Amino acid sequence: MASVKEYNTRAIHVGVNAHLLSMAANYRSAGINWYIQNLLQHLPGADPGFRYTVFAGERAYPGAAGLALSFTRLPTHRPAVRFVWEQAVQPWALWREDIDLLHCPALVGPMLVVHLIHDVRDAMGANAVNTACEAIAPDLESLSGGRVGLRILSNLADQRLARARCRVPATALALEGLSPAEGVQRILEAQAFAEADPYRATTHNKGIMNGIDAVALATGNDWRAIEAGAHAYAARGGRYRPLSRWERDERGDLVGRIELPMAAGTFGGATRAHPTAQLSLAILGVETSQELAQVLAAVGLAQNLAALRALAMEGIQRGHMRLHARQVAMAAGASAGQIDQVAQRMVQEGTVRSDRAEAILKELLHG
Repeated sequence: MASVKEYNTRAIHVGVNAHLLSMAANYRSAGINWYIQNLLQHLPGADPGFRYTVFAGERAYPGAAGLALSFTRLPTHRPAVRFVWEQAVQPWALWREDIDLLHCPALVGPMLVVHLIHDVRDAMGANAVNTACEAIAPDLESLSGGRVGLRILSNLADQRLARARCRVPATALALEGLSPAEGVQRILEAQAFAEADPYRATTHNKGIMNGIDAVALATGNDWRAIEAGAHAYAARGGRYRPLSRWERDERGDLVGRIELPMAAGTFGGATRAHPTAQLSLAILGVETSQELAQVLAAVGLAQNLAALRALAMEGIQRGHMRLHARQVAMAAGASAGQIDQVAQRMVQEGTVRSDRAEAILKELLHG
């Protein structure tokens, strides 16, 4: 069974990289330091519903109401040390503090990035967000005195997360001559491989998206946008990692979890205009984008388990050859009742070819 959690409804947690903050009475106390100090002083009042954590190296900074402080012992006032902290330590610090959105006041180049967070309800939301970005552009130019560049959504919809969880009895994994405990262990070893190696993690996540993309296509959603957001989310900590996680619980059963951005809609665009998309939504029995996201996450987790089971137990080629044999049998002209017979014969013989499928089909036809 799979139970799928609702979207993330907690307060957005904003991190601020304030390592250029300085309380010293020298040249470092001017310029960007004043900007950071004023930003930190007024930021909590801008939206009290948000949470804020400040990452800094200047322990003399007294803080402000509504801010949590996270100091480092490293001398990040030195540019080389600050660079190392940002590249090596910051990803881990963001993961530890569970940061949703990071603001870095010191960007390369004279650039201001404005994030517009918009609740698009049951739509995918691309048109709504892009329209909103276009609408506020003149006001941003007036406020900043600058020129607006790009006005477009981001496909990294990390405020629109879908989660799924499942428990698989160990006895269901007693396959290919393995004991239940050995079956669980094989899946855990495959998970460890994906955690340790980004090359394997890429294919691990590709298997997840095999299922998600199919449902997205059937329901008229933008599978490319979902793919882009998922892979970016997998690398959010500075290292590409698997989107799912498999563990053994206290009963010895296998427990799986998945979390990824899911910008899918049930309203607007092709979702409502295309009859196949409408039929797919009716078959699924979903009405809201949250319900559809839950289905997508659950399908991704189930597809992941199927792939890991095949890889860790029988080998992926064996399953692929069975599927290929069915396709070859159909291409040879086998009827619905003959496909499995022809495919099974070819797999047993180890000869999956069109000429062999035709020969087997003739044998069946002529007794």
